[in-house]
Amino acid sequence: MVKRVGTENCKDKMREKTNFVKPSMCPICRSSDGDLFSIEHFNVWDLYGCNNCDAQWWEPLKHPGREFYEDAYDMVGSSGDNAIGWGNTQFIKNPPTHRGKLLDVGCCSGDFINVMRGKGFDVWGIDISRRTIDLARALYGLEHVYPETIEEFNTHGDTPKFDVVTFFEVIEHLDRPYEFIGEVKKVLESGGYLAFSTPDRECLRFGWHDSPPQHLFKWNERVLRYMLERQGFEVVTLIREPISAKYFSYLFFGSASPLSFGIASKIKSLLRKNRKEDPTKIDSALMSEQHALLKCVEHGAKLKKKVFSVLVAPLVLIGKILGLKWQSIYVVAKLTKS
Repeated sequence: MVKRVGTENCKDKMREKTNFVKPSMCPICRSSDGDLFSIEHFNVWDLYGCNNCDAQWWEPLKHPGREFYEDAYDMVGSSGDNAIGWGNTQFIKNPPTHRGKLLDVGCCSGDFINVMRGKGFDVWGIDISRRTIDLARALYGLEHVYPETIEEFNTHGDTPKFDVVTFFEVIEHLDRPYEFIGEVKKVLESGGYLAFSTPDRECLRFGWHDSPPQHLFKWNERVLRYMLERQGFEVVTLIREPISAKYFSYLFFGSASPLSFGIASKIKSLLRKNRKEDPTKIDSALMSEQHALLKCVEHGAKLKKKVFSVLVAPLVLIGKILGLKWQSIYVVAKLTKS
């Protein structure tokens, strides 16, 4: 998993381009101006919605670019099982197929596809960040991983068709998600599956930031079904993440919380200063060597989570009884029409 560490440069650039007008068309269903409405304002962005398909997106609708994700995210985070998120876990527990070729879009440092390789899949991965692809190769020896977008990947004439395409916590980052699904279809076998997770805009929102420049769309079940069905997919699984101790952990110890001291980030900064290699080699070394200080911090974080989980167990139980949802939606869809 990667950690968001700063957005000021992106906001400064966007402030220079704030002379935009209300959108004339929904980016999902192409409804005209009459169906669109303004919802809220955040920094230099305005959130709009569509009455027809229930889409919500931020204007100006502009992807911050590859450089943003190279610079604004800390690639040296937890690795291995610690980097497997809730959406990944849903797939691992109950994959729509148990063999074949799998492409993970936004594969980051390859933790998920390394797990799936161990389960017998022929795994491939792409990510917009060159640094994370270098890490995937260095940490796990993954062969078919590339620093490309799905559009760039599709320009190669020799790429195979896939039985499954996954993309966890990716679609909210895109400025053309409808077109992205169209690109995914190009690499899917007939009857193939896509599986993904994305933030649930109807979940508990205290302490949760689903906002630009990282997140450009806000998704819920209705608009996801609409978009997938229009693209020829049948939704076979849709699960909203139930509340768990993770919600309270994020609320009290997330990066925006006063109880978060950023110890791991400070240690990594000090360790980086002592090395003179290029950034990718530094990231790889810090993760693969399991530096003693980082290892100590990671063990401390695990202990904190276990103790905290016990303390908030009554609150989690009440939340589940009330049917409260937290953070993500997981979707599996089958391609039924090309």
